[in-house]
Amino acid sequence: MKTISKLPKATYLLLFLFLISVATSCKKEEKNKGSYFGSSQREDISKLITKEDIRSIFELDNDHEIEHKEKKSAISSFDWEMPSDKKLFYSVKLNFARGDRRSSSVIDKIWEGQSKSVYQEKGLQEVSDVGDKASWSTMAGGQLRVTADGYLFFVSFFVNPKKDNPLSKDEMIDKASALAKQVIKRM
Repeated sequence: MKTISKLPKATYLLLFLFLISVATSCKKEEKNKGSYFGSSQREDISKLITKEDIRSIFELDNDHEIEHKEKKSAISSFDWEMPSDKKLFYSVKLNFARGDRRSSSVIDKIWEGQSKSVYQEKGLQEVSDVGDKASWSTMAGGQLRVTADGYLFFVSFFVNPKKDNPLSKDEMIDKASALAKQVIKRM
C-alpha cells in the first residue's frame, strides 16, 4: 500500500482539484442559503395561508380533505379534489421571490423586468386592491403576483384537467386575491 508521500504527481493534482471543487461548492451553497428553487425560505410560510383560509375561500366543508405540504420553508402548497361528475384536482401554492425586504424602487425594477421577460406572453392583467401592486397571468395555470411591504410573492392556482375548470378567470383572480390579502395580513 502506498503512502501519501509516494503517490504520483497526477494523483496529487487530482486530489488538489477535488479539494478546491468541494470548497467552492460549499461556498456557493452558503451564498444561496435561504433560498430553494428561486424562492425565499421563510419560517412563517405555513402560517400565511391556512387550511381554514382554503376552506372558507373555496367553500369547502370540514369533511373535505385538504393536503398541505411545505417544501424547505420556501413553498407552501394545498391540494384537494373537488366533488363533481368529473375528477377535478385543485392546487394553490405560495412562494416569495428570493431575497429579503426591498425598497420600492428595487421592487419596481424587478416588477418591470418580470413583466417584460416572463409575463408578457402570459395574459398579464393588472389587479387592483391587493397589496401595493398586483397582476394576474396564466403562468402555472393562473398566478397572482403581488408586492406588499417590500416583498414580492406569488399565489399560484390551478385546476387539473384545465379544460374542465368550472371557474372563470375572474373567479380565479378573486380567490387568489382573497388568499393574497390573508398573506399580507399575516406577514
